[in-house]
Amino acid sequence: MLGLQAAAIQKYGDAVKNFDKLDFDELEKADRNAVLFTYLMSGNAQKALDYVPEFDKSIVGYYVVKNDLELLLDLQTDSALIAFEVAALNNDYEKVIEYQSAERMEMDDRRAYIIADAYIALGREDEALEFAEIIDDNSLHSYIKEKTDAKDMEEEKKEKEAEESNGKV
Repeated sequence: MLGLQAAAIQKYGDAVKNFDKLDFDELEKADRNAVLFTYLMSGNAQKALDYVPEFDKSIVGYYVVKNDLELLLDLQTDSALIAFEVAALNNDYEKVIEYQSAERMEMDDRRAYIIADAYIALGREDEALEFAEIIDDNSLHSYIKEKTDAKDMEEEKKEKEAEESNGKV
């Protein structure tokens, strides 16, 4: 199969041209995976997602490693995993919290901190702490405490400055 040979030497453009001529559903599982990853590596994640919606997990993982999650913004999908990541990119904290328990969501440190930050940004610090307890993450719990303490100190400072400026007028 010429597409697999091209993919093996990282000529993804040539591989995609060959793969586009094939009937994806008739390929063996290993060949399907090679095709999906080639589409992903060649910048055609949408095509891979269209063939196998469950490939969303691999797409997100690849973009996390590449530190290029913005590419998820271009994908058209009903994937809750991708919706979570897009919500995080857009600072849509309500959506982050909504999707935190999405089917097939694997909780890792990165996602846990995103969720905690969403709760904090919404002023729901108690829920952030509860979340840290539920997933049994002491370092996340400490992070939340530090962040909320810093937020409280900043608010107190602003209030004091406002009082002082009101008194001077």
